[in-house]
Amino acid sequence: MAPTIMKLGPSGGTVGTKKKMNCDGISRIVKISIRSGAGICCLNVHYMRNGREESTGPWGGNGGSPHEFPLQPNEQITSVTGHYGPWKDGNGKEWIIVRSLKVKTNLRTWGPYGQEVGNSFQYPAMGGQIIGFYAISGRYLEALGVYVKASTGADRVKKFGAIGGTVGMVKDMNYNGVNHIVKINIRSGAGICCLTVNYLRNGREESTGPWGGNGGSPNEFTLQPNEQIKAVSGHYGPWKDNHSREWIIVRSLKFKTNMRTWGPFGQEVGVPFKFSMKNGQIIGFHAISGRYVEAIGVYVKVP
Repeated sequence: MAPTIMKLGPSGGTVGTKKKMNCDGISRIVKISIRSGAGICCLNVHYMRNGREESTGPWGGNGGSPHEFPLQPNEQITSVTGHYGPWKDGNGKEWIIVRSLKVKTNLRTWGPYGQEVGNSFQYPAMGGQIIGFYAISGRYLEALGVYVKASTGADRVKKFGAIGGTVGMVKDMNYNGVNHIVKINIRSGAGICCLTVNYLRNGREESTGPWGGNGGSPNEFTLQPNEQIKAVSGHYGPWKDNHSREWIIVRSLKFKTNMRTWGPFGQEVGVPFKFSMKNGQIIGFHAISGRYVEAIGVYVKVP
């Protein structure tokens, strides 16, 4: 059985060329090269595929100062964090780029590289390891996402995320014994106002929520017994209430199953994100919520 690989992100801008790598057969990352200045100018990742070293790039331009760090044979990337935000060139042209990057392994931390300004993002491996990257790049690295390989062992449920804001109450669920999501209720308007998930635990239906407030319009969809959620995508970004208070919320959500796609719900504005995989299924969620769903993550059951 092939390993379960989760795709997280991307965070950053949208102007540039999309870059990605094929994770089939990759066992580990062996070296990362970064050029940085006002932001991340260039990224190049070396990795082992079926016992042979390959490389992604480089992705980006020739500016900035070079940095390189090799990983030891027993060293695994456990998280990638950073910032993204606006940057102006010498002609006054402005666009969103990745402003900083920091790479943490099971042995040490590399960085930060670039400038820690703008909006922060984080991609945790949650017990697995980050084995690859994808990006949008031009003269700079403009957006970045990661591929996470789930760990093997007795614990077949893996936690990924949460992605979004940080203001609100942490919401979670007990995934023990959960084998299937049966129904999802969403209230949405300017963003995702509320989320309720019904699931089967040991043959009995239970519910998570509701997580969030009472605003927005209701939407509900029911999954068939053989239907599995394979990907959840959406957007997060700032939102202002009537008193001009601003905070980060989940602006949109879309659910893809092995049979169909539900959504999008809410407004597709802000920073896009995606949880997706080739193997396994999403059997639950965790979140941060208040009046809105402000951040969301998933639980994945691996084969």
